[in-house]
Amino acid sequence: MKQEVYQTSLKDIDSAIAEITSKLAKSPSQYDAVIFFASADYDFPKLASKIKNVFSKAEVIGTSTSGEISESGFKKRSLVVSAVSCNKTRFSGLIIDNVDKFPIIDKSKIEAAAAKCGIAINSAASHKDAFALTFINGLCNAEEALLALFYAIIKNDQFLIAGGSAGDDLQFKKPMSVIMERRSQTVRLFYL
Repeated sequence: MKQEVYQTSLKDIDSAIAEITSKLAKSPSQYDAVIFFASADYDFPKLASKIKNVFSKAEVIGTSTSGEISESGFKKRSLVVSAVSCNKTRFSGLIIDNVDKFPIIDKSKIEAAAAKCGIAINSAASHKDAFALTFINGLCNAEEALLALFYAIIKNDQFLIAGGSAGDDLQFKKPMSVIMERRSQTVRLFYL
């Protein structure tokens, strides 16, 4: 797996994306997955849409932040893009709506994402070549409920989950996360 991580402080979305793509080792259409972290200064829906258009073949997920970490250290009010290419890795993203109220409603989404990645949810070995990332709205206090649901489904307490809370530059109003769907590809790492 090859991962490239680049950061920009440019505020104009087109300029920011152009700066990041100019640093990539290959064409944006050759990446399998993109994870982006953006300051709340950016128009998040517009940014997400433009990143998906540029990385047209990738599974794209993103979250707003209250600070970004890149190769140059901790930054504020920037955009960080992590582009991944690997023909042996499978990715699947999903959004769980109302995670703070009724996360069980989306149980089938988690099962489907795991299946899409080839993860056997009842296997004692499911953790050996897979993991999950979460980016949960930091204002909804749902991290524990989602983790409890996840482990009730996966049934393997060795399965790794990494991630954090979506932020909004400490405005505490509207953190954002997004999954830009890529229907034609199957993947092995999945995001909650």
